[in-house]
Amino acid sequence: MQLHARTPSSEHLDLLVSLAIGQPLTKPVTAEFIEVIRLHRLEGVALLAIEKQRATATHDVRSALAMDVLAWQASRARMVLAVEHLVPKIRALGIEPAIAKGLAIEDLTGPGSATRPAVDIDLFIEPAQVQRIGEILDLLEPEADHALMGLLARQGWVFEETVEVLGVDVDVHRDILNCLVPSKDPDRLWSETSDMRVGSTLVTRPNLELAILISLLHLARDGFSLMLGVHDLIRLFDREPEWAKLRALLTSQGLLQVGSYACATIDQLAGRSSPLSASLKPSYAKAMDRAWPHNRRWRGQRGVANAARTQNYVSLFITDRRLERAKALKNRLLLPNEVLNFRYPQGTGSYPSRLVGWRMHQREQLKR
Repeated sequence: MQLHARTPSSEHLDLLVSLAIGQPLTKPVTAEFIEVIRLHRLEGVALLAIEKQRATATHDVRSALAMDVLAWQASRARMVLAVEHLVPKIRALGIEPAIAKGLAIEDLTGPGSATRPAVDIDLFIEPAQVQRIGEILDLLEPEADHALMGLLARQGWVFEETVEVLGVDVDVHRDILNCLVPSKDPDRLWSETSDMRVGSTLVTRPNLELAILISLLHLARDGFSLMLGVHDLIRLFDREPEWAKLRALLTSQGLLQVGSYACATIDQLAGRSSPLSASLKPSYAKAMDRAWPHNRRWRGQRGVANAARTQNYVSLFITDRRLERAKALKNRLLLPNEVLNFRYPQGTGSYPSRLVGWRMHQREQLKR
């Protein structure tokens, strides 16, 4: 089905927007639309909308969505067990972890494991201990070689490494914002956290304003692909954040324009006006419109995957800090020699020839 490769039809896009922003469904939910819903991880939202609004849907459609929701709930139960397992082990190293995105958003917006699915656990580390990320990776996945991650951490690179804990993927992040340019003031971001309970374990999570900042940034970084991100932000906005505090946080990180742009995008979809959108500069809006054309948006998971292949370069639009953008781009284009040796040990010859060989190797990997 070509839905995986293009923006949804106007009819499906209207239904997706209605689901994401909580508006009544005006058309039947069909079997074909379920495939689009799945691409955007809105199965639980759709099922609740059908039940509450008595929207038109066949028995087969309801059953398919119910089975999807049960699968998400089972996945969440596994995540709770994984959190209960890994958090005490990391704390035993003298390192404080935090969890963001899926489980954190659920805690901030109220119980809703059926409506807020998550595919993995996003784990972050207190800034003072980030150089020890290799120890955490070795602890959680001792059979793997994480020497490169330790090297990148020492050089200040932003990255994530996925390990498996009790059958659950855990993304261990070098930086809580997880975009190309490192956080400008990670200690301030870490101070904007509080505790939540996951199963029997208390664990750190972002507060409301930081959770919104992260969600806005990821919506833009992923090329405005996933309607679940819109749904998350609408629910977070409904919790009445301190807009001045959010603006100050974005400004402190050099992210005011991308945050304002993402907020304005949601306002346009939802027909609302948020205080943050007023900070958007027209010139920045035009640049982002060119970077992410509207005919390439809202492709669901396929769109996220495509964005991931180019985000190292397109996300240069994300930060207002030009010097940091230049440094980040240089590191990505011209890998330090020791990093190149680690990533491409089969390379021979001079540095330029090995770098070209590595890029060709990357291109072949992406084709698979």
